[in-house]
Amino acid sequence: MQEFSDFDLEIKDKSIVRILDFLKLKNQKFRRFVAFIELLLLRLDKNHVFLVSAGISFNILLYLIPLFLVAVYVVNLIFGTNTISSTLEELAVKFLPPNENTVQFIHSIIEEVNYIFSKSSIAGWIGIFGLFWLSSALFGSLRAALNTVFEIESPYIFLLYKLKDILITLILSVLILILSFIIPLISVVSSYFIEILPEFLKWLFTGFNLTIISLTYSFLLFYFIFRFVPNKKQSNAVIMTSTFLCIILVEISRHLFDWYVTAVSNYGRFYGTYAIIISIAVWVYYFSLIILLTAEFSKLFFEVKNHRKQRSNKKSGQ
Repeated sequence: MQEFSDFDLEIKDKSIVRILDFLKLKNQKFRRFVAFIELLLLRLDKNHVFLVSAGISFNILLYLIPLFLVAVYVVNLIFGTNTISSTLEELAVKFLPPNENTVQFIHSIIEEVNYIFSKSSIAGWIGIFGLFWLSSALFGSLRAALNTVFEIESPYIFLLYKLKDILITLILSVLILILSFIIPLISVVSSYFIEILPEFLKWLFTGFNLTIISLTYSFLLFYFIFRFVPNKKQSNAVIMTSTFLCIILVEISRHLFDWYVTAVSNYGRFYGTYAIIISIAVWVYYFSLIILLTAEFSKLFFEVKNHRKQRSNKKSGQ
């Protein structure tokens, strides 16, 4: 547990104090902000957030992406159309750096998955149930990380938490399936309005609607993670703050990372044809880090806020 005195937001590192004194930065609000960042960094280090993010990103690459691709196959198998899977493909790209290489990579993998499962439907269904079980390991690692961040105990036996992870995996798969119904319906409605609306209003129903849908889906995904994955429900303020911060940081990071990969880095020179795989792996790590970072920030922010409120109430009551 965090020491109660830490919430007074006083800078503990004397070297930081000396630097601020040298720069003549005496403003108390700024110093409390620096103390907050210092305390946040100490928590990140204490909970090994950077290392744990690497483990979660490994699980995402190993389990979640194949599960999504299998979901695409199931949608095509049940409904016999490629329209829905194409829409899901666009949403998958929305979570990754927005460049042409990413689009081609996702499209080629989906084509290969459809080809493989078309040759052996029995193997496909066996793989589906196997991936449901294995994908629950992702939520198990994410649950352990969020429990550490939120300082939550795990009083029950392992099997109960494993069943919960499988249930979460199933619910997430159902959400993807529901989304596969909604998006084509919205596309039909958008096409109708594009034909009847004047030119200056058509942009509202072109790429804009898919952006709104992807942001809405991001909200549901992150809210689902922060609300149901940990063993104990956090306050609504912590959940909503973590969710909105995640959405904002992920969208900013996607475009910054795309700029970095295309304009600054030399992934292609070092990794050749595997450059896109390496860049996606690095992005997934950033994605995992953002989830844990926003959880740490939100928890600490409201702990400090509640502490200051309690201290103010005590002073007013004296």
